[in-house]
Amino acid sequence: MKKAPAKGSSRRPDRRRRTEATDHLVRYFVGRPASDDGKPTLEQEVASEPEGLVIAFKNDSRVYFVHEYRVTQRIEGNEVRLEKEPVSSAKRVSTANAS
Repeated sequence: MKKAPAKGSSRRPDRRRRTEATDHLVRYFVGRPASDDGKPTLEQEVASEPEGLVIAFKNDSRVYFVHEYRVTQRIEGNEVRLEKEPVSSAKRVSTANAS
């Protein structure tokens, strides 16, 4: 039997906390949509999602979110598993207003 959620509870705060915890693992790019070759063009890396949204809106372009992982292997007995390990990117600084 499934328990009903407590009054006033919501799943959104939990989801938000997970997002905030992984924000430093996401890289933000402004660019152009895929052309005939099917590959988008990442033109500029920005420091944050809000900054990317503003620049993309002003330039009528797109915002891309890139999650970066290092792939490692784990060997247990006769089983080999590939695992992804989050990579923290170096501190990003906006170049949008750079001269």
